[in-house]
Amino acid sequence: MKSDQEIAKLKKDLRIFLKEKRKKISEARRQIAKEDLCSFLLPKLSIYQKVLSFANMQEEIDLSAVNRALAKEKRLLLPHMKGHEIIPYEVKNLETDLQKTKLGIYVPNPAICLPVPNKEIGCILVPGLGFDKNRHRLGYGKGHFDRFLKEMSDCSSFGIGFKEQQLEDPIFIASHDIALTAVYLF
Repeated sequence: MKSDQEIAKLKKDLRIFLKEKRKKISEARRQIAKEDLCSFLLPKLSIYQKVLSFANMQEEIDLSAVNRALAKEKRLLLPHMKGHEIIPYEVKNLETDLQKTKLGIYVPNPAICLPVPNKEIGCILVPGLGFDKNRHRLGYGKGHFDRFLKEMSDCSSFGIGFKEQQLEDPIFIASHDIALTAVYLF
């Protein structure tokens, strides 16, 4: 059995590989994935009153159509970081309710959006660099989603990404890693 330090080193190397692989996905392929994601995911999310989604970064799968539909239905929550903690905020309008961070990520503007108690979340859409067949994800290394998912163990959590992010081999799991309810790759 590998130590958490050995696992951290293996994950660091895998992150570099997966970032490069994801960068190489063509625009045409990205568009197909975006359309498939929207047609598959919206019906699946219809049973949840509130969905914590994410505003994708440049190379992540584009969730804008899903987020727009959820916002129109008043069911969209997006994360805002407070230190190392994820705070969900209700977002009603993607054009006016978001602000861009120094890292270029769009997050809810706390001056406009209201925080939502975790207990109101029915489903969490989780980004990642890679996903394995055991429903584990390789994130960006900060542990934000793992800590949040640990608190939200009764909530459905869906890993969302491109088919190219599917890993054949299982991800080495550290003591703090949390398995997702399901992984949907497009």
